[in-house]
Amino acid sequence: MVLHFFHIPPSNWLESVHWALPSVMIYTLWHSVGLYTVLFLAGLASIPRSVLEAAATDGARGWRVFRRILWPLLGPITFFVIVLATINTMQTFSQIYTLTGGPHGGAGGPAFSTTTDSLLIYQTAFLYLHFSLASAMSLILFVLILGLTLIQKWLADRFVFYR
Repeated sequence: MVLHFFHIPPSNWLESVHWALPSVMIYTLWHSVGLYTVLFLAGLASIPRSVLEAAATDGARGWRVFRRILWPLLGPITFFVIVLATINTMQTFSQIYTLTGGPHGGAGGPAFSTTTDSLLIYQTAFLYLHFSLASAMSLILFVLILGLTLIQKWLADRFVFYR
């Protein structure tokens, strides 16, 4: 509808090798931004008003308050959101399965441009009936997610401070 409003011809976003993955990425971002916003709003609500009043008394304004006070205090929430987003990204399945073919075949297409690890595991197990291979692939995906999460935890121990 938006393209029609601007007199731009419609495009087959999900049928183009070049645009299928960016289309799924935009949808996934739109799908998850609400949860992350609620988490950050909860983090902002947990910051004591007295901290902001003390900063104002000391003469801090605008960007300096955000950079020196709010962002460090939101460090634990930021760490949680980054870990959650990483895990969700590594496990992306339903968006691609639904948008690029579903049960009618073609999921992960066109030309495998949107195939992810989770979709490949599903196809290996339930389309090709190689359950042992799919199980091994799932274990490798688990180890990758665990490794990335441990790296993020190691980085968080250096840069995130809990009050």
